[in-house]
Amino acid sequence: MQDGFTGKVLDVLSDPMNLPPEFLDYMVQHQAVNGLSVSPQDRSTTIAHSPPVTTGLTTTGTTFGTGVDLLSTPLSFTASGGNSYLIHVVGPGIIQSTATQATLLNANLDGADAGRIGGFQPLVAGGVIPLTVVGVITPASGNHTINVRMFVSGASTGTVQAGAGGVGYLAPLLVSLSVI
Repeated sequence: MQDGFTGKVLDVLSDPMNLPPEFLDYMVQHQAVNGLSVSPQDRSTTIAHSPPVTTGLTTTGTTFGTGVDLLSTPLSFTASGGNSYLIHVVGPGIIQSTATQATLLNANLDGADAGRIGGFQPLVAGGVIPLTVVGVITPASGNHTINVRMFVSGASTGTVQAGAGGVGYLAPLLVSLSVI
């Protein structure tokens, strides 16, 4: 013999389209308070983010050492030693002046090259695409700084666009770090 509650649970489990109105009301309230995840696969938590970068950056540096950092002050964080971290870079555009060269973005972990996280080589000189890059680092435990270094693959000019935002202006460039 089943009580009323067990019967309702069995009804829901046997037919997921038969959800009680109380449950649906709760879900709407929960989403209104907590938001709805855009990506159910993204289980990361942002631990640091830059203030908006409102001025574009340009470089002709052809190595990590001669390139330019996207942030004037790197993001600081403390790594647990067992986690990986996502570096997110979002901006209005990345430009390369020469079709045969590339504008490259590498992770700058504690002032050292931590590997390529993105790049752009246009089909035509002066090509531009929206800048959306996600890279992964796995630092040792302890205090660290992270930045993103831009340089070019050969004799050319690389540019990352940024502006103050608003009507008629480019959006700012943003860099964030999430633990995964």
